Amino acid sequence: MTFLYALDLHEILILIAEHLDRSDILSCTKVSKTFYASFLPFLWQKVVVTQEGPNFSHAQQLLHKIHHLELQSSPTSSSVPTHGFIHLTTFKISGLDNPKNHHDDNWPHLTAILLNLGPNCALVSFELRHSTASPAFWIALSQCHLSSLTIAHSVVPATAFSAFWEMCTVLESIHIHDVDFQSGGMPLPKNGSRLLRLKHLTHSYIRLSGQSSQEQEQEQEEGAIFPWIFAPHLETLCLVDGFQRTPTFDLSRMVEGIRLAQDAAATSRGNDTVKDPSPFETLIPGRKIRSLEIHTNRGHHDRDIAFLINNIKILQSITLEFPGQALQTFCALGRHRKTLTKIHTRFCGVDSVEVLTLLAGCDQLQILAAAAIHSRDMPWSQPWVCLGLKQLSVVIVVDAVPSDESYVCAARGVFERLGRLVQLEFLDLSGGDPSKEARIPLKVGMGLGQLQELKELQHLRLQGAMFAEMAVADAAWMVHHWPRLKTVQVRQIDAGKPAPEVEKVFADAGVLVKKESR
Repeated sequence: MTFLYALDLHEILILIAEHLDRSDILSCTKVSKTFYASFLPFLWQKVVVTQEGPNFSHAQQLLHKIHHLELQSSPTSSSVPTHGFIHLTTFKISGLDNPKNHHDDNWPHLTAILLNLGPNCALVSFELRHSTASPAFWIALSQCHLSSLTIAHSVVPATAFSAFWEMCTVLESIHIHDVDFQSGGMPLPKNGSRLLRLKHLTHSYIRLSGQSSQEQEQEQEEGAIFPWIFAPHLETLCLVDGFQRTPTFDLSRMVEGIRLAQDAAATSRGNDTVKDPSPFETLIPGRKIRSLEIHTNRGHHDRDIAFLINNIKILQSITLEFPGQALQTFCALGRHRKTLTKIHTRFCGVDSVEVLTLLAGCDQLQILAAAAIHSRDMPWSQPWVCLGLKQLSVVIVVDAVPSDESYVCAARGVFERLGRLVQLEFLDLSGGDPSKEARIPLKVGMGLGQLQELKELQHLRLQGAMFAEMAVADAAWMVHHWPRLKTVQVRQIDAGKPAPEVEKVFADAGVLVKKESR
């Protein structure tokens, strides 16, 4: 007979606790004293401090168990101690600008927590939301070996943040959203090597409320230089400009700043008397920024975005959202046709020919969300080579009158091209305005049978009018030839109602029909 000792049970309970959420762990602590002793440390690994608690006065011996600490209310010496968090890895502060949570001694207390972590602290991630941290707090935070920093909806003293830049040598991820840098311009590290490890950056809604008129005029003349241009190993870059506010950040000025910096670097290389390399040697040309994301509501950025794309060595994913023409941008994407795996565009003015060119040239493409494809352009385009495409979201416009014979021919031509995408898992044909443009009809009599090889298709998204035109035979054909189909999502269902028998066919096959109102 094998006996189970208490030590064995404790080790088993630890293994179990690693796979439970907080509510389950809390329940386990109430089973017995043995369970309480085994599960209690896991209950304190992640602590969220609100006005209701928790109370640390009876848990001083458990402070070293806390790995994740989030403060949602004003800390005091009685509610949150300033020492003992020796294994703290993630620190999040939110909502301290709320009048209910605001006290003058907030930041001295929080600064003391950081200072007491010690020189060998384990803190690697910090997040600040809806709060205004003091300069002393940023100086104390610079002593930590942060690899991830997130600031959102907050006010930051620019001078103190510049000093923070100088000390943070291991940052790998920075996300800045809706931040006001006060009393100074854009904080920049004086030494570009400080950002050698930076790989991921989100830069959106930056405001510089404390700039003097002279600083603003100088920035207008020289272009806006932003910290990310000093990071030679940047892999993902997200830039957001001007949707809800009118911040100082402007893509055109930033690109102009990069151009001027490149000229300075070229001049530095041409001067034999200059021994030290220019800090601008690590600018964007030759970068392997694998993921680029740009959102702006200003419609004159085609040339600027094309400039960025042309100066990137390897680009795998791009997301663009801006109004106006995007001809130069799509031409620039052509030089990355052998590496692009994702293209997502919204509101971009691009011709059908440019989209078809990408489909015919990007053999590694897996995700494409682009503008309209006109059936009239398909016969003249090259065969699609992106046979590994898994997600396709386009507006396919049939350039013919529905009652005309050419309408059937055009639809069959579209189905013939779509039928080659045998790896397709998600097909979205719901974009555009059905009242203005004729859509491809998903009907067996119009050539739907050419899609029978789409065995991997799991999700289908349609216009309400397209779904309303569907017959029972069409739905039956889909569930029979697409065995992995899980959902049919219908946009603008008020545009037309399908026959109840059609929905019943999908329901009987276990396919969920999701309806969206206008």
